[in-house]
Amino acid sequence: FKDHKKLGSPPPPPTQRLPLLNEIWKHVTRVEDPAVYVGIASEYVEYVCTFFGDREVCVLVGDVISHVSPDRAYLNLQDELGRIGTSLVNKYTDFRRIVALPVFSSFLDILQGPVRKHLGKSLLTLFLDLPPGASRDPVVLHTGFTLAKGLHDELDSLSLDDERRQSGALIARFVRMVEFGDDLEKHLSFLVECRRFLVNLDVVKEAVVCVVASLIDRANDKVKMKHTRRPMSFFKG
Repeated sequence: FKDHKKLGSPPPPPTQRLPLLNEIWKHVTRVEDPAVYVGIASEYVEYVCTFFGDREVCVLVGDVISHVSPDRAYLNLQDELGRIGTSLVNKYTDFRRIVALPVFSSFLDILQGPVRKHLGKSLLTLFLDLPPGASRDPVVLHTGFTLAKGLHDELDSLSLDDERRQSGALIARFVRMVEFGDDLEKHLSFLVECRRFLVNLDVVKEAVVCVVASLIDRANDKVKMKHTRRPMSFFKG
């Protein structure tokens, strides 16, 4: 496998790509040492992301997960797994597509520490690029919230100010971006969750308060200035 880095440069003719991948991968998948295996696989994932579709990507990433999961071998292979994650983000610039991959959640689960944080920022940035209304999809929203919470929870008293600013800015943008159309009750429930789980960053708390104030204005317009109890109690709290 010593020439695996050269596989895609120059790329093989289209008619040869899948047969070549199948021939090579039947040998790669037999590699038992997780470190050796994932070192090779991380290069082939980039090739597959460049020249193939969702099916081949899922087969390959699923194979990676099955190789590094026993005995939690993935804990010592984070750099290689991070490269795989970067290849996925580079291919799937639409957050909805990467979230829809059957292997996405399982792959995210094996990422740890700085690698997960770095990929989390990249993924949340993709979320922020979604068109208006796309965040209403329950799976998309749940994944975005999980990523935002992950960035929030990684911060502690030892975190650098610049790190806090970067993460805080991303999470605050996430809070401001999510919308539910005319369903103010569902939007308020989302903000309750934000206030519950994203409490350690002032910029995020400010974003929550601003969005709540905007909801109250919209609610007032709907009920002709008759305050509903829940928005007002939330705002005062």
